[in-house]
Amino acid sequence: MPSLFDDAFEDDQPPAPEPPAPERAAPEPAAPEPAAPKPPARTVYTVSELTAAVARRLEKDFFQVWLEGEISNARPAASGHLYFTLKDDAAQIKAVMFRSNLRLLRFKPADGQHVIARGQLGLGAGGFGLLSASFGIGAIVGAVSIPGQLHRQSMNRVVTSGGILWALAIFIVALTVNTGLALIGTACAGAAWVYVFATLSAGTQSSAPGWVRARAVSMNLVATQGCLALGSAIWGVVASGFGTRWALATSASAVIILQWLYRRVRVEMGQEADVIPGMQLPELTVSAEPLPDDGPVLIQLEYRIDADNRDAFLKAIQRVGPTRRRNGATSWRVFRDVGEDGRFVERYVIASWAEYVRLRARMTMADSRLQQRVAELQRADVPIRVSRLIGVTAESSGQSRVA
Repeated sequence: MPSLFDDAFEDDQPPAPEPPAPERAAPEPAAPEPAAPKPPARTVYTVSELTAAVARRLEKDFFQVWLEGEISNARPAASGHLYFTLKDDAAQIKAVMFRSNLRLLRFKPADGQHVIARGQLGLGAGGFGLLSASFGIGAIVGAVSIPGQLHRQSMNRVVTSGGILWALAIFIVALTVNTGLALIGTACAGAAWVYVFATLSAGTQSSAPGWVRARAVSMNLVATQGCLALGSAIWGVVASGFGTRWALATSASAVIILQWLYRRVRVEMGQEADVIPGMQLPELTVSAEPLPDDGPVLIQLEYRIDADNRDAFLKAIQRVGPTRRRNGATSWRVFRDVGEDGRFVERYVIASWAEYVRLRARMTMADSRLQQRVAELQRADVPIRVSRLIGVTAESSGQSRVA
């Protein structure tokens, strides 16, 4: 029978082993003392770099500003521009108003006037000179590369490419606030300017005969300068009302639109036949040689055309008309005889007999081909009849005096 003394007392049990002592962690290394801060790197600007950086920041953050102040030191320049200073009690800023904007004012700016002005911050005269130099460099590059361009592609392609390059360059100048991109844009604009105008001038000279070449080039130059003057006035008004950026961007868009509208109009180099004199015409048979100043002279050519050839004849004779006018004729017209079927009369007037003689010598090979095409449509058994009539006065008696 179990007894209470059969179980061992707690004191009689062997002692429990002591738990191992925890290992002591290795001492952590002392944290390094913070190093002394290094002085910031020194940035050294040149004068040009500093002014360029300031200009970029100003143009980016304060491109279009409204400014309130008092006008002082207002002095008009010989060019028509107005240079002045806007100031308040603590500071002043120099400004210029261009002649196109000055004309739109309803008052005359003068010292002491308190005004609110709208304008834009820019690079000033130095920046304008830099942009002009970039434009000139681009123009030189364009002039040097034109001969190679004309050898590799057609004249129409060169002019079209120049127009597109101009539009892209103006877009860059209008939208960028970075001086470097603006310089690239003006350089491309200079190259495009030369591509277009030099190529058109070459085309004009190659298409006009020698006796009228100077007149053709001068008319081309006058038309170009007139369009430049008109465009300057229009875009100046746009810039005054909406800002320079809007004016530049809109003008570039207009160039793209006009390129698309006139895509069917082709610019081509003149052919050799356009300028080389044509075949020698037979000598004139006249009863009495008129004086050089006698005139006016009426030239009349009579054609007999079969019904099958009339449409072709009318198309061919209409191509002859511009050559007559170019060589000095006036009042050129083709008539149909209502009394005789198939009879057509070509008539034009020359100012004097000397001018008529010169007109015969001015005929080129291309002109001869056009007239030969008309002659081929003439009825085979009937020659073309040519009449030369000189105006006379009623004062002559016996013999008509040539006017």
